[in-house]
Amino acid sequence: MKFITILLLFCITIHNQSANPVQPTLDQALLALPNTKSIANFNLTLNKLKNINPTFFTKRHKAIVYMHGCAGLGYYEKLDMRLLADQGYLVYAPDSFARPDKKISCDAKKKQGGLHREVLALRLLEAKAAIDFLHTQAFIDKDIVLAGFSEGAITTAKYPHNDIHKKLILGWTCNAGWPEYIGLEGPLDLKVQAILSDKDPWFQTPYLAGSCNKFMYNRPEARSLVIMHNKHYVGDQDIAKKAIVQFLKN
Repeated sequence: MKFITILLLFCITIHNQSANPVQPTLDQALLALPNTKSIANFNLTLNKLKNINPTFFTKRHKAIVYMHGCAGLGYYEKLDMRLLADQGYLVYAPDSFARPDKKISCDAKKKQGGLHREVLALRLLEAKAAIDFLHTQAFIDKDIVLAGFSEGAITTAKYPHNDIHKKLILGWTCNAGWPEYIGLEGPLDLKVQAILSDKDPWFQTPYLAGSCNKFMYNRPEARSLVIMHNKHYVGDQDIAKKAIVQFLKN
């Protein structure tokens, strides 16, 4: 009956937080289970597991909170989720577009960001809520990894709290015109891996150019990898995949 108790606690948590404006991003979160290719709604997946694999809830699972890019949980985000799940992680991806008042922050077709400056503060609240939620779940290991792509990578880079184990930053330079977007936050001894294309078309403006490397001089566990590539998405490149796999193993 242990798994039933866990699911009841989960439902109580959702009910008690219904007034929270961030809550819809958790309710509509996507989930990839460890070592699987399937991605589906978090709540629906847990309800199915209750019936078909109740022993899933009897042990702790490594987990990653994955923050999507400015266009939402699309094709590339799901590629990332599957790669991370292949490494034995439960991957939990809150959906920022579940907010009823969600504003558009980019034009993906034009490769233009910066349309909603306040979006970073909102995404940071979503990341914190997701991490706090997973920390309450008895079947989740306490050492949670925060990962993100594009706008989600900015969120990951700027996440300031000490309640995560590692950061994986995919497709961000840590450089910006707005000061609150610049650099890295969080404990100086946190393990960080940043991966970026050298000719990323989103970052051709001088104030966006560069890499996260210059913000890592006082971070002994942080690494920046700039690969020879002309696309924004890096998760399909072999050198990036190898770096991600190695980072998650260590």
